[in-house]
Amino acid sequence: MNILWLAPMLGFTEYHFRNTYGRHFSGIDAAMLPFVTLVEGRNVKIDHIKDVWKQHNDSAFRLVPQVLGNDGAMFVTMNRRLAEMDYDEVNWNLGCPAPRVISHRRGSGLLPYPEQIDKVLDTVFQHFIIPVSVKLRLGCKSADDILKIIPILNRYPLKSVCLHPRIGTQMYEGKADFELFRQLAPEIRHPLIYNGDVFTLSDFNARKQQCPQVEQWMLGRGIFWDPFLPEKIKGNYRETPHTAKQRFEEFHKALFEAVLQRSVLERNALNKMKEYWKYYCCLYEDASSVFDKIKTCNTLAEISTAFRYIYENVCFSTSDS
Repeated sequence: MNILWLAPMLGFTEYHFRNTYGRHFSGIDAAMLPFVTLVEGRNVKIDHIKDVWKQHNDSAFRLVPQVLGNDGAMFVTMNRRLAEMDYDEVNWNLGCPAPRVISHRRGSGLLPYPEQIDKVLDTVFQHFIIPVSVKLRLGCKSADDILKIIPILNRYPLKSVCLHPRIGTQMYEGKADFELFRQLAPEIRHPLIYNGDVFTLSDFNARKQQCPQVEQWMLGRGIFWDPFLPEKIKGNYRETPHTAKQRFEEFHKALFEAVLQRSVLERNALNKMKEYWKYYCCLYEDASSVFDKIKTCNTLAEISTAFRYIYENVCFSTSDS
């Protein structure tokens, strides 16, 4: 059985999206939440971790918070706070490629320093509170980093390892190195999650055929280009073009409403929807013209009018492949 994860995409997969998506689509089994940064002190203020508040989350799938940092004591403090909120796992982000994160030796910026990774994990497991998993890339500037890190990860009782086979300086450019992932997979002694460039059912089938022992798969940008992708992977997709269009537009209307409810400023809601439509325009014919119509909107009234025009006049073009 394939277990499908929603990737932690900061700015995209926060609770307003997770909740709405879970009400309109099926197929996702678990979601890794966008990271919260580790903080100093014995207590973690609730406002710092508002995306993981239980009252904000009514998702139809299991949720795993993710943390970003490089200090074992801070990690232990955060684990304690998340355990109090009844979470049963926390993920350590060793993959974020943002230059500002890398410059502070966090995310993928920590990958060239295996001794520090070892030190953090040693501290965390000396004060075991809830199970810990790790999400990482092949390295920061070189894929050679992973060769020193795998033996360290293997020494600890991690819940799982999620590997995105790019290096940090690639950001999201180029192709994920699936062949290197396939070579490394037998060396990792923990349940393994694959993450990277699964955009279509064909992408998934090709990777599954080459690496059948992997049972957990993480979907990120692919779920925005095609919200039906998890259903297609699970074999549960039964839509016609007409019903697919109806379902997407019902979901999108609910997502727009959720964004409006969460946003204090009109500009924030407007920019959020424009970010989503960098992907959603691809669900319609002549995607570039569709996005041009969205990106030129300067008010919520204008973007609402643009949405109605697209719903009523532009052909839906999602593929079953």
